[in-house]
Amino acid sequence: NWGSWMIRFCVALASVAFWPDLPAPIWLLAMLIVFLLLNTVDLLRPLLPVVLGLWWGIASGHWLLLHQLPEDWQGVDLIAVGTVVGLPEQRGDSCRFDLALDQLIHSRSAKDPFWQPRRLRLTWYRCLQLPEPSERWQLSVRLKRPHGFVNPGGFNYPLHLFSQGIDASGYIRNGRQDSAPQQLDDAVLTGQIDRWRAGQLKALQRLPLSPQVQSLLAALLVGDKRGLDDATWQTLRDTGTAHLFVISGLHIGMLASVCFGLVYAVGRLFPEIRYRYRVNAAAICAILGAGGYALLSGWGIPSQRAWIMVCAVMLSMIGFRQMTPTQRLWLAATAVLLIEPLAVRQPGFWLS
Repeated sequence: NWGSWMIRFCVALASVAFWPDLPAPIWLLAMLIVFLLLNTVDLLRPLLPVVLGLWWGIASGHWLLLHQLPEDWQGVDLIAVGTVVGLPEQRGDSCRFDLALDQLIHSRSAKDPFWQPRRLRLTWYRCLQLPEPSERWQLSVRLKRPHGFVNPGGFNYPLHLFSQGIDASGYIRNGRQDSAPQQLDDAVLTGQIDRWRAGQLKALQRLPLSPQVQSLLAALLVGDKRGLDDATWQTLRDTGTAHLFVISGLHIGMLASVCFGLVYAVGRLFPEIRYRYRVNAAAICAILGAGGYALLSGWGIPSQRAWIMVCAVMLSMIGFRQMTPTQRLWLAATAVLLIEPLAVRQPGFWLS
């Protein structure tokens, strides 16, 4: 029963996210050998998904650790070259943004590490120019590894950064002239969707609406929550409507349902088209529509998770017509954990 196979795989994979430490990488090879041996004994084959789930969880953890900032690179001047992604945030005379790294250079190191951080979260004090998405910059930075408080039940900031693909955080140095921030040519692909989102926000700001209405529309239309102040957030929490005013799984699921229903309804106008083809076309359009809306929202982790679940359900309608709702749920959970093993540590995974 492949449904129970997915359950064992998900439980084993999810358990790794709660381990205090990961075993040495050599254990990955040992687990592969165990997997091959178990496959030769019929009585032990039910353990195959458990071993595979543990292997995938451990391998994913080591993959994240490979991209950590080297310890001796913390708190020293580095040269970062990369592309601005996401929507930069301005706070007074400082700004904060994410940088997708092309290269990180240590001026005093003879050899750069083979595995470098993938994305940085940078703060620019006395911001000289607010970076725009898809702009490439060369910056002098000081970085540190993700860290936070370890109070039981408190917010796990390092886990939050890891789940967003942030491997290090720090600030930009405005020091010597030879290391001043330098803007390079814009990226061809990276950050282009975020640039389009920023353009939509500027068009929204030109409308004759109050700032509060503009901030709510920005959150609902393009997933920009920066304009929502503390009072607005508190009102949304008190009324239980916070999830309605930002792009979430609810919105992506609703759009997928609308796309599926519209295409299926149009297909019924042509009875010569077989039922199977109508359902397949409706499912594909639902996947594309939900994916486009997820991109519009900034392709954040919750949006990715919701889109993966839409894909799991719709693809099961195309290829596996006898699946029960419970099996589709486990298929979605398996797909999410394969792509994002740490999702199990986030409330949004369970609420989804």
